[in-house]
Amino acid sequence: MKILLISDNFTNEVFNSCLTYVKRELNTEQHEFEHINVDKEDLNYCIGCFSCWVKTPGVCIFKDLGAKIIKKYIHSDIAIFMTELNYGSYSVAIKRVLDRLIPISCPTFKKVNDEVHHEARYDKYPEFVVIGCDEKPSVQEINTIKSLADANAINYQKDGATTYICSKESDIKQIVDSLLIKMAN
Repeated sequence: MKILLISDNFTNEVFNSCLTYVKRELNTEQHEFEHINVDKEDLNYCIGCFSCWVKTPGVCIFKDLGAKIIKKYIHSDIAIFMTELNYGSYSVAIKRVLDRLIPISCPTFKKVNDEVHHEARYDKYPEFVVIGCDEKPSVQEINTIKSLADANAINYQKDGATTYICSKESDIKQIVDSLLIKMAN
């Protein structure tokens, strides 16, 4: 199984420990594992030029980390986005990654659950997993990240996202155990 973990630098030491744990538990001989930390690499913002849809289908004009992420993402079986939550949303860096994944979709649309979403460009897409880290998320923040993750997953051709909330270091073991069970099925 090919696992892609995308994260940014956490400002909270507990969440840095959680990230270390996730990397250690998923980087085993049973899995082809890669971790990309978007804060340490150059990743331009999407400028909405539509070149990836019209001029060079599936390919962004920026030749930076985004090109690597797209290639790794589309060839993964599971993509995990680990992010500190900001008012129930992704961190800026993770949001930037999601914006830059737009070349994997077509510029045409389809209706899913009475919502408009992009059609698929490829035959296969990875499972979409979000681990949101927040010490004391409100119910509204939890609902917001779950709704956002589901909408992003649908745009990236999945029925929905698997979303976990990590509030403390002890949560991460249960999250990883749940992920490993999901990956085994």
